[in-house]
Amino acid sequence: MLIVGTRLALQRDVDEQLAQWWNIKPGSESIHRAFGRAEAVGLVEIIKPHQETRKWRPSYMIRLTERGKDIYKLFCGEPPDPSHAFALLKRHKSKEHAALNLEAAELLWRAGYEVKLFPDNVPLESGEVYQPDLLIAEQDSGEALYVECEWATYKNPEERSQKWRLCYAATDGRFCVITPSEEAMGDMERSRVETAWLVKHQS
Repeated sequence: MLIVGTRLALQRDVDEQLAQWWNIKPGSESIHRAFGRAEAVGLVEIIKPHQETRKWRPSYMIRLTERGKDIYKLFCGEPPDPSHAFALLKRHKSKEHAALNLEAAELLWRAGYEVKLFPDNVPLESGEVYQPDLLIAEQDSGEALYVECEWATYKNPEERSQKWRLCYAATDGRFCVITPSEEAMGDMERSRVETAWLVKHQS
């Protein structure tokens, strides 16, 4: 439970940290039981996104409950760090989208990028605001890119077109999109191309 208070949001990351502390293998039965006991007594909440495809199984997220926060403060003498899982669920429309953002951020970080999980909104000349999912930068050049994380769920065509139009305006047409499957990428690519064409021919 003390580990969950250090902002770690993916259950597997907490699992790996516990395994290191206890000198056992990640995913062991001892760790599984520890998660079960903490959840059963209401100290943690394990958030289980739905699986989209056989090719992508979203990782479970974990966060302290209000009772868990009180126990953490009792043991540590100070409140836990703000929960990344809580902030992501508040920022994004679904637990699946939040999980995809978190996993994408971790993969990009492991690939050598600096990653901002909660980028600032981008005001546009039109008076509108673009809300990016992630902001990444190459460590050598410092070049920054906005990243959109999309999973294959139904989205109102007008809302989707509006999103890509704002993204186009904010990035000058430099789209960077992460999806959990090839099917989802195909859907996003078609939507992106249609929006880019409309923006180009309406300007």
